[in-house]
Amino acid sequence: AAAVIYWRLAILGIAVILTGLAWPIASRLSFDQSIESLYAQDDPHFAAYARSKSHFGGDEFAIVAWSEPGLLGPDSTLITPASRVRIEKLAEQLAAVPGVDPDSVQHAADALSFPYKRDRVAGLIEGVLIGKDRETTAIVVRLLPESDSSLSRAESIAEIRKLASVQQPPAFVVGEPVQIHDMFRYVENDGRVLFQVSLALLACVLFLLFRTIRWVILPLVVVVLTIRWTEAILVLAGVRLSMVSSMMNSLVTIIGVATSTHLAMRFREYAKLMDRRAALVRSLAELVPPIFWTCATTSVGFAALLSSSITPVRSFGLMMALATLLVFLVVILIAPGGMARWFHPTDGLRRDSTRANRWLHMIAGDPVPAPAEKHLVSILQAV
Repeated sequence: AAAVIYWRLAILGIAVILTGLAWPIASRLSFDQSIESLYAQDDPHFAAYARSKSHFGGDEFAIVAWSEPGLLGPDSTLITPASRVRIEKLAEQLAAVPGVDPDSVQHAADALSFPYKRDRVAGLIEGVLIGKDRETTAIVVRLLPESDSSLSRAESIAEIRKLASVQQPPAFVVGEPVQIHDMFRYVENDGRVLFQVSLALLACVLFLLFRTIRWVILPLVVVVLTIRWTEAILVLAGVRLSMVSSMMNSLVTIIGVATSTHLAMRFREYAKLMDRRAALVRSLAELVPPIFWTCATTSVGFAALLSSSITPVRSFGLMMALATLLVFLVVILIAPGGMARWFHPTDGLRRDSTRANRWLHMIAGDPVPAPAEKHLVSILQAV
């Protein structure tokens, strides 16, 4: 502990350098946004799906549908001229979208252009290209694999939706690849919002309890660095995350803030009774072993998920096991430098915390303890 305190600035500099190297690498982390990533490889339903996809190319269809009053003439299966112009124009635009197979575009105007057996053809395409009400129509396109497209799947779907939105009347975009893309996007966005909101709320709580900006910044830095280092290591290892992995940020926030806060509380207690350097050494000496074993056992618990045959569960276990161990490493590298005197000389250690303790006891419904001059009742113990 004394050695870590002595070399705290050098250690902090190493952490800054590692963060600068990890940051651009972490930005390349990608999610495996495929339906296959949600199933175990030996699942019989997945095997049947894979077989069907290899034979028929899968259901990579996007359907653009809209209401088209006057689609067919009275008592006729012939597309009216105005509807034909609209359908063919949109079909031509969709075929030009990167990521769409131009030879796969199907629409009612083309299907009903043959003059013979039109009634039979109309019955075949009903429910696909023409609605049962005969006033709804759709254009069906097949999406190319991302490896064969100049745009990502997300960009192709966004371009299709843009064309559908300017269609009059506006059209709706559906289909299996669209639903899968939206599912992953919503989960990822929700995870990001949960992380940001929880981080902001925890920052407010930390500031309310400690009343010093430093003890707000330090835990947040630990959380952010742990997440970026974890993501960088996963990128270097060639790991692609699944949908479940979006929860990592929130869980790391819980672990990182709890660890940093525990260390900060112990240091603040000792700093009132002894020299600041001695308080740092004693706090680290007492808390590093329990912090290590807490992170290690938590990491082993997450690593147990690697025994699962389900890909999202395995990737989640690997990611969280790594992130939990990195919490310990980041705390050791960041906390001593962040708690040094040069960062903030006063730190509010002389501030009276009796009022905060009384608030916490009132919230918990406990009797308010009598003030003690030499013994500091910590806020966490009061909770």
